[in-house]
Amino acid sequence: MTIAVNGGQVWGLNSAHEIYQWNGTDWVQMPGSLVAIAVGSDQQVWGINGSQQIYQWEGLGWNQTPGALEIIAVGSDGQVWGINSSAAIYWWTGSQWLQTPGTLDVIAVNAGQAWGLNGNQEIFKWNGGAWAQITGSLATIAVGSDGQVWGINSNGEIYRWNGTGWTQTPGSLATIAVNGGQVWGLNSAQQIYRWDGAAGWMPVPGSLTTIALGSDGQVWGINGSEIYQWNGNGWTQIPGSFVTIAVNGGQVWGLNSAQQIFQWNGSGWTQIPGSLVTIAVGADGQVWGINGSEEIYQWNGKGWVQTSGTLVSVAIGSDPTFTRPPTPPIPPSPAP
Repeated sequence: MTIAVNGGQVWGLNSAHEIYQWNGTDWVQMPGSLVAIAVGSDQQVWGINGSQQIYQWEGLGWNQTPGALEIIAVGSDGQVWGINSSAAIYWWTGSQWLQTPGTLDVIAVNAGQAWGLNGNQEIFKWNGGAWAQITGSLATIAVGSDGQVWGINSNGEIYRWNGTGWTQTPGSLATIAVNGGQVWGLNSAQQIYRWDGAAGWMPVPGSLTTIALGSDGQVWGINGSEIYQWNGNGWTQIPGSFVTIAVNGGQVWGLNSAQQIFQWNGSGWTQIPGSLVTIAVGADGQVWGINGSEEIYQWNGKGWVQTSGTLVSVAIGSDPTFTRPPTPPIPPSPAP
């Protein structure tokens, strides 16, 4: 099951595609069946069922809207975009789906902006009336909540949108993270870089396999299993060993290989009773987790409260970048 949390709402889908809404004390099953759900910060809730039919929650029930989509994206500003199985692009006007010319495989919606990449890695930006092709080619694009737009092409070259075009920045990255007004990256050798405006990409000593940026500016990383915190001038190694770290809303949580749970108290790790395989922290401070039996837990500030139901994944807030799944290969014809 998947959990979608945003705008104070929490929704979930279980493995049977049944729909649940958290009412503050329990999961309430909602009518219908969905394979994907998206929740906007303005409390919009959208879903797609197994037949790619589209539904919008209207407070008391689901309203089916004409059309069929494979993915749906809800931006932080209330924009709603969709891509169907043919990569055709649709925009919700408030009353209907309007097809816009072109095709996209990736769409990134945030801070009032919508960007997309098609199957040829060509770049497009929505100008309010059409998708305008932007010179260049990217394999990855990220739009920050502060409006920054960054991309990496298939050669690992890094580009930043300057408002009128792409400015290539020296270096090569495999991963880029944008949050809380900060931009960090890791290259294929797991070397760390931090964007420092006019100074460009500043190499940061150390090596990381995972980097996590919080909405409050905190930066944490994992190197294999060692834990590091950025102190503003360098990495401070923090005692412990993690396989997962979650940073947001002023909180830092981690899970070790034994599925033990730890919370950062400002000077050290406090072990929290329980066992989890997945943990997620929202910008609003919500913390949710799933254990090895797919049982769901919510942190109430003092302990874990188990909620009814089972889940296989948990997500807090909307990921602003959405990618179509690859087209499955055509199986070979049987031999005569």
